[in-house]
Amino acid sequence: IATAAGAAVPALLLGPIAVRPELQGAGVGRALMFHSLERAAARGHGIVLLVGALDYYGRFGFVPAEPHGFVMPDEQPHRLLVRENLAHALDGVSGTLVPARTALPPRMDAPEFSDTRRASLC
Repeated sequence: IATAAGAAVPALLLGPIAVRPELQGAGVGRALMFHSLERAAARGHGIVLLVGALDYYGRFGFVPAEPHGFVMPDEQPHRLLVRENLAHALDGVSGTLVPARTALPPRMDAPEFSDTRRASLC
């Protein structure tokens, strides 16, 4: 995504977050989401996007991304949601999501991560 002047702006694409069926309804998904958003903010991620249903993710502050001018190729526009995770992070930002061209962090399913950390955003 980019500013009106065309400068690249990083954003975090969050997901998927899943909860085992036997644990659904116990608040695990809610806790994972809030923990993930807190970790993202602590790491300076001001814009968080995800693909999902507004009726679920709206409770976490996500809104439709299309009115903000965001597009994700090959995704249904109504399913792309955005959250301003740090104040004013969305000011003057819009555009098409493209993959970062930087090295990716270690995968969360790598052996060096415990089960606790695997369930959180890193």
